[in-house]
Amino acid sequence: MKVIYFGCQAGVSGESLLGALAGLFADPDALIEKIKRLAGKSFNLEFKKYPVGGISACETVLALPGSEREVAVTEFAAGIKEGCSGNPVTEAAAGILFRFAGALARLKGVPESAALMKEEELLRILVISAGYFAALQMLEIEKVTADPVPVALSGTGELLEEALALELLRGARVRPSTGRTAVASPLGACLLAASAEEFGLMPEMAVSGTGYGLLSGSGKEAATPAVAGFADTAEKEGAGRRETVTVLEASIDDMNPEFYPYVIERLLAAGALDAFMTPIYMKKGRPACLLTVLCQSKRLEEMLQIIFRETTTLGVRIREEERRVLERCFFSVETPYGAVKVKAGYAAQGGLPVQMAPEFEDCRKIAAAKGVPLKEVYAAAQREAYKTIKGAFS
Repeated sequence: MKVIYFGCQAGVSGESLLGALAGLFADPDALIEKIKRLAGKSFNLEFKKYPVGGISACETVLALPGSEREVAVTEFAAGIKEGCSGNPVTEAAAGILFRFAGALARLKGVPESAALMKEEELLRILVISAGYFAALQMLEIEKVTADPVPVALSGTGELLEEALALELLRGARVRPSTGRTAVASPLGACLLAASAEEFGLMPEMAVSGTGYGLLSGSGKEAATPAVAGFADTAEKEGAGRRETVTVLEASIDDMNPEFYPYVIERLLAAGALDAFMTPIYMKKGRPACLLTVLCQSKRLEEMLQIIFRETTTLGVRIREEERRVLERCFFSVETPYGAVKVKAGYAAQGGLPVQMAPEFEDCRKIAAAKGVPLKEVYAAAQREAYKTIKGAFS
């Protein structure tokens, strides 16, 4: 998997992101030509090298036809989307424009159709966004990661731009700015919010290239580069699929234990991935139970409601953990006693199962109906399951 990481410690803008990507090209002229074809507008774009802090940063220089006329952002974006003929890069650039319309509408308290921007600024957003997504496509980037994005709210005349950047960062991770220049511009913020899958430390990777985009706005002498690292990930595909789960825990020492099974049933029925009780000892040697619930983050509030309503706890601990889960499939086998469903777990798709077990409820029902020992039905289902798997991979 090809991964790119943007360092935002010094700030980030649309131009610095595009410049950092252009620095990864041996010849950025091919990128410029593609941007001109995709944008379908008249402009002049070039990338210039500029020394910053002992390195050569790439400056994005964009000249646009001047137009102070204000137009509806949604109308401008809709025109771009309609004329893109399904091109994913142009559609992504139009999506950035729609994000601007939504953010401006929320800040100004008006309908999205009434959000206005200068035509020249909209054209700048279109060209930079098209360039950004085109570069990711040409470099065959599969995953974008970045630092938490620096933001500031000074409360001064620059409040609208700062608030717009923050509004466009919905869903992204942010951090306080370390200085007036180390902030995210609205376009830089929007591009990262739209494309980055992770915000945090640089992931482990085998580095294959780096690029540096010049940050402008406070004078070239004081400009600081934004750093992008382009790499093939060094992480090997391991056993099982990675996923992040939310873990909830509550220690309970004053509840009727007859209620525990009902609470577990309620949690599982509401979408918990797992829920269980563990005997523990609390302070002063009091016996108690630790309720543990695993769920997807979107189920958090629902799980909390059930725990607080159905148990006697006064608090719940919450954290996120990574887990590995095997790919699973189900198949049915015929035994002398009847059909039994079998669950198999695979470390990798296309490989042999590493776990395999007959469904207990199927075996229990057959054993009760046929009047035979449960262990015999279970063992018969196991034998047939292994025969089925052996035949499939022979």
